[in-house]
Amino acid sequence: MKPRLDEPPKFKRRSPAELSSGKLTPRPPSRTPVPGDYETEGRQAAAPLTLTAQGPKTGTARDFSQVLKIEEECLRLHQVEKSLRAELDAFKRDAHERERRLEDEITQLKPPRPAATGPEQSFMSDLEDDAESMELATPLQPTLILMGSPDPPDIPLPPSPALPDQFEMDTLEFEHVRMDLDAAEARLREKDAEMMRLREDLTDMRHYLYSGSQGGQGRR
Repeated sequence: MKPRLDEPPKFKRRSPAELSSGKLTPRPPSRTPVPGDYETEGRQAAAPLTLTAQGPKTGTARDFSQVLKIEEECLRLHQVEKSLRAELDAFKRDAHERERRLEDEITQLKPPRPAATGPEQSFMSDLEDDAESMELATPLQPTLILMGSPDPPDIPLPPSPALPDQFEMDTLEFEHVRMDLDAAEARLREKDAEMMRLREDLTDMRHYLYSGSQGGQGRR
């Protein structure tokens, strides 16, 4: 009867005389390996390796995904900053253009100053100066008030050039543009502060990942 392969070999008990005579105990017959043994040993050897490989990998992937999210948010805020700066520049150009147009309209609405024309104008101004100096030199005389003669009627003055409605509308629109500029600047400052905070978080996360990788290499 042949012995089974999975049974442990049976050793024959030897007497002390046989052991002292120099006869060695025969080696047990080697068992022929079965293909299932290799599969079992492979699973036993691969199991701890899989656990050690999956241990730090999960945390590193999570940190890396968080870094990617922060970088995407930084890129989005950078695009928002560029669009806000472009909008602010457009507002400034529009405001300068409107201000220049308003100044031109104000200049056109101002009454023109009479310019001096040659010797005639200088002669009339000299006469007015002489009359004024004579009035100051002579003593004041009491004036006679004629009770019967009524006061001369008031001569209607020409209507003063009033500001047109378009000018008022342009002024109000200019104020609205200035308010929009202030609001855009405030939003831009908030976005700059938020971007600075995200950059600091990204720098801290990179330092953390770098220190973690260095610590893992040191432990190895």
